[in-house]
Amino acid sequence: MTFYNAALRSTAQIIDDWVTYWATEYPTLWEDVDTSTNQRVVKWRGDDTYITFRRGHHTWQYESYVLLEIVYSTGYDTDTHAPTGTSYTTYLPLAYASGNPNWSYLDTSAEADLYWNYDAQWTYWQDEYGLYVGSYYWQRHSKAVTVGAHFLVIEAIDKSFWEFDDGGSEIFVHTRREWVGGSYTQGDVRPFVYNPTSNIDLIKEEKQANKSDGNNKVYFEFAYYHNNTNCTYPVARTRRWFSVQLTSTGSGLGPGDIVSWIDPETLQVRKFIVIEWYSLNYSPAYYAAIPYENAFPYTAPG
Repeated sequence: MTFYNAALRSTAQIIDDWVTYWATEYPTLWEDVDTSTNQRVVKWRGDDTYITFRRGHHTWQYESYVLLEIVYSTGYDTDTHAPTGTSYTTYLPLAYASGNPNWSYLDTSAEADLYWNYDAQWTYWQDEYGLYVGSYYWQRHSKAVTVGAHFLVIEAIDKSFWEFDDGGSEIFVHTRREWVGGSYTQGDVRPFVYNPTSNIDLIKEEKQANKSDGNNKVYFEFAYYHNNTNCTYPVARTRRWFSVQLTSTGSGLGPGDIVSWIDPETLQVRKFIVIEWYSLNYSPAYYAAIPYENAFPYTAPG
């Protein structure tokens, strides 16, 4: 298991790091399936869910986008280097430009490659059961280009920890991203049960974490993953991350703070670290707590 604090890597490098780490450290759980131009593919062996990390570059009228697309699929063709079967896609925004002439800063593949290979800050935990990432660009190639910031969770939860079996994948996903409107949006999918056509939050949280002024304890709750827009069908509950109120709201928590949680089932101490990410084009930042030490194991009984 590995925690990286503010690793300065390009998107091209980081997806290579993720896939290589999973396949090398946990070969019985993760398989390195394919490497092609601007793309890496890994398979979760638990239920044969394929995860494709690839560069996305889209232009539309006077708008241009560079994305890290993440495709979850039931199959993959190594000859065509493409997902097959049922597939759901979400993305992380890397760069965006709009209007004439600004959109032309990202119009060509070469310009898109510039941001694909541009260094960003990546703070994350990765182990056999998941990947928990906060990232942002710390500079821009051009002031006419908006750069993104994002929080990504991909975790494999054994069915023994589910609330009920909805027929979906063991892979659960949450994405929070700063996007073109200057605000944070969610882009969740529930492989392979629910694939929203717009920015949808499939996470249900009653409150974000804060530290009490009275006893200095941190109060938080783990979110539930749902498979419908209204969040009325909780499928599984994470034990590995939670949202945190901003320091400016009086939460008493800030980036780098360590939160210790005593697991009531095992009485083991599991530690989390508060991370932040923010876009150069948007304020305020966003906080979450991800594993730091002795993360909860989604191990099947027996």
